[in-house]
Amino acid sequence: MHNRRINAKVDLSILRIKIERIYDNPGGNNNSFRILVDRLWPRGLSKDKVKFDLWQKDIAPSNSLRK
Repeated sequence: MHNRRINAKVDLSILRIKIERIYDNPGGNNNSFRILVDRLWPRGLSKDKVKFDLWQKDIAPSNSLRK
């Protein structure tokens, strides 16, 4: 996992949040900070092929909601 610090002086007028499936673009974009929100690692994707900056397991939907 990559750990990248976010600069505290961010121009909020250009801040954009984009939601996408990890399967659609596992390599990501070099200009973005990617947060993976899932309790389980995505099936069929190796950890060395997926670009993400932060994995937030605890805020993902519970197992009962996933079903």
